[in-house]
Amino acid sequence: PISEVFQAIASAIRVQKDNRFLEELIDATDAESNSVRQDAITTLVELGGIKAWTRLQAILVDLKIDSQTKQHTIKALGSSGTKVATLILMEQLTKLDEKEVAAAAAALSDISGLDYGLDLPRWRAWWEIQKELPDEKWLEARLSYQSKRAKRLQSELESSRNQVLRLHQQLFARMPAADKLGYLQSLAGDEQPLIRLQSIS
Repeated sequence: PISEVFQAIASAIRVQKDNRFLEELIDATDAESNSVRQDAITTLVELGGIKAWTRLQAILVDLKIDSQTKQHTIKALGSSGTKVATLILMEQLTKLDEKEVAAAAAALSDISGLDYGLDLPRWRAWWEIQKELPDEKWLEARLSYQSKRAKRLQSELESSRNQVLRLHQQLFARMPAADKLGYLQSLAGDEQPLIRLQSIS
């Protein structure tokens, strides 16, 4: 399918940061295929630059473009973490479409780590400070937040894995002896190392 071919090409462009196909990507944001449009938008966000930002802004103000495409654009902007993307997101907080406003607030939370929800004055006060930061300081702040977030998620993941292991142990302890061997064999291919180890210990 064309969508799968385009997905592969767009992925390669993102990896290589190849700006040679910028115009084609811009044209693809008008494609009939939803997946093609989304891949093009995601790639434009990754590449950045005046033409890309201008097109992304145009998508968000075009009344003829569906809300789903706009929400995908907003989410992609949030994942970039750049100052330009943040400025575009700030502009979305004044839109009339509730879903788009909520998506913009969520994207800003992803960038900042703040949970201001739909509180426009608080977001504006935050942005007034942030927009004056030198690019280096801006990136340092984003990196610090993302590092802390990654550590927190890793801790939560480890906690969940340990909980799953305890549940397996409790289930095994209550299981009839005749069923235990088959149960252990079923765990041998589990993706979690702790559970695989449990199955052979």
